[in-house]
Amino acid sequence: MRWFGEEYSVEQFVALIDALRGVNRQEGIPKKRVQRLYLPADAKEWNVYRAGGPWSVGHQVGRLQPAKFGGLDYEILAWNIPGVVVVIKTQDFGVVGIYVAVGSGAVIE
Repeated sequence: MRWFGEEYSVEQFVALIDALRGVNRQEGIPKKRVQRLYLPADAKEWNVYRAGGPWSVGHQVGRLQPAKFGGLDYEILAWNIPGVVVVIKTQDFGVVGIYVAVGSGAVIE
C-alpha cells in the first residue's frame, strides 16, 4: 500500500492510522490525550481556588507565582467550566481550580 509516497504493508498502514487516531488495538480503547496548562513567565501571581469552586476573587486558596520560576506548567486533570476553569495539581496547594479563559494569558496545549 502506498501513502504519501511511502510503501506500507497493510499491518503497518493500520498501525499508522491507529496511532494518528490515538487507538491502541491491543487495549481496544483510545489513548488519553493529556492537555497541559502553561502560565507565562511574565505573570507575577495567579489565583487558585478549591477545585469545586467558587472560582471568584475572595475565594482563592492560594496564589501561584509563575514569574518567580520562569513560568509554570501543569497537567490538566479536568475542565470544570469548559474554556474557563481547569483543575490542576500543585505542589503547594494540592488539587485546585484555576481560571484560564481566553485573554487570561494562560496557554493550553
